[in-house]
Amino acid sequence: MSKKSKVFLSCCLALMIACGFVGCQNMNKALEDSVSEIHETVLYGRAEGFFVEVIGGRIENDYALDGVKNGMKNFVAVKVRTDGEYSDMSAAFTVNGKTYNETLTVSPFDAGRWTAVADGELPVETLDVTLTADGESFGVALAKVPSGDVKPLDILKENFESQLMECYKDGKFDCEISVRLVKSPDENSDVYYWYVVAYKPDKTFFGLMIDSATGEVLAKKS
Repeated sequence: MSKKSKVFLSCCLALMIACGFVGCQNMNKALEDSVSEIHETVLYGRAEGFFVEVIGGRIENDYALDGVKNGMKNFVAVKVRTDGEYSDMSAAFTVNGKTYNETLTVSPFDAGRWTAVADGELPVETLDVTLTADGESFGVALAKVPSGDVKPLDILKENFESQLMECYKDGKFDCEISVRLVKSPDENSDVYYWYVVAYKPDKTFFGLMIDSATGEVLAKKS
């Protein structure tokens, strides 16, 4: 066998090992097709004692992290955190000519956290939101969370290829994946992380937390 042939075969073998038995392209498509929740745009801002997030993305119908992906739909979620005590709250904003005026629901576990979810898309870089809390209005300017060129699914594949391969059963990928952009739990920090998790039908899961700006893996759960 010629030296050139040996080099060629060595390269092919390395590529097969790196990509797994289904091949890189098939694995990439399987991961993309198995995403049952994804945050595509997250905007945030602070004002008047409020921290506001508006999240746009897609989520499966009848959402359940059971390892099986259903059909998908668009969503826009509003999240408000405040130290004030209020009995009612709403949020109003306009995106590409569509006006949202959402009544928020207070968390049963934390009176300072309010949420609402609506149908729609969020293809914007900035957003002005008007909060109304107990009849008083507050304006909050939001900006998009920068996520750079970080590709969370690629990083998941790099770190958990063997576990992802185990999701293949009879030619089918039996896991579902959640890709969320979440804020640091530190109240004084506006750092965001990609939280990427693969859920199996047996309710076990694995995943990681990634710095949204640098792509550094900060934590893993296998």
